[in-house]
Amino acid sequence: MPRSEKTITREVPTSSLTKEQFDAIWSVYSPYHERDRAEFERTLCLNHKVLMFHDAQTEALQGFLAVSVFDVQEEERSFVILYFGTLVIHSGFRGQNIVQNMVLREYLGIRRRYGFRKIYFIFSSLSYMSYLAMSHTFLEYWPRREQPTPQYAQEVLTYLIEQIFKGKYDPSGVSQGTGQKRVTDQKVTGTETNLDPQLAFYLKNNPGHQHGDCLMCFIPLYELNILTLIFKRHVQRPLKKLYKNLFQSGTAKE
Repeated sequence: MPRSEKTITREVPTSSLTKEQFDAIWSVYSPYHERDRAEFERTLCLNHKVLMFHDAQTEALQGFLAVSVFDVQEEERSFVILYFGTLVIHSGFRGQNIVQNMVLREYLGIRRRYGFRKIYFIFSSLSYMSYLAMSHTFLEYWPRREQPTPQYAQEVLTYLIEQIFKGKYDPSGVSQGTGQKRVTDQKVTGTETNLDPQLAFYLKNNPGHQHGDCLMCFIPLYELNILTLIFKRHVQRPLKKLYKNLFQSGTAKE
């Protein structure tokens, strides 16, 4: 049966995952990574919840995303961290803006719960594709090739590294060297001189990505960044697709 163009998202606390759900998640994860299953499940359960993406027509699991929300309240600062951990979407099911939609979904949920406190979106980029998606979607993000990471962003990353990950990342917050997982479906060809500048930056700062190293990425979810996300993913992209279809259709008729 062909896949649907729509997905159903189901939210499950990691503490409530059943054996059947673990099996389904592993069936999505394992084709793209080499890792011990017990270690994978243990790490997955460190997150607060899992968003499971099902084909609306077949009900088959096509992807999942591990999510955590951290409420940070200290004497001199108060903010909320939205953290995206392990993400896998079957290759034939990508291109539906699933991740971008989940950012908006979680952002709105945090706004309803925590009011107008600062929200920082952080994710561990195991794939250069996720880094490129970030650089093509948001106005403000780090790390980036044009400028160094500002102090406030580095302080938030340091908090997450020291309080949540407890040494799993190096002190700079740039990379993780677990050596426990390896992406099996991404290959980069060409030299740094002819690569996309953003891709070249990613490879330079995370040379061990194919062996499981991650790049910690930081995005402040202030209003302009959210509006940019909405415009680029829900206005600009459909217009480009429409223009391309019209152009190709007109060329074909000629």
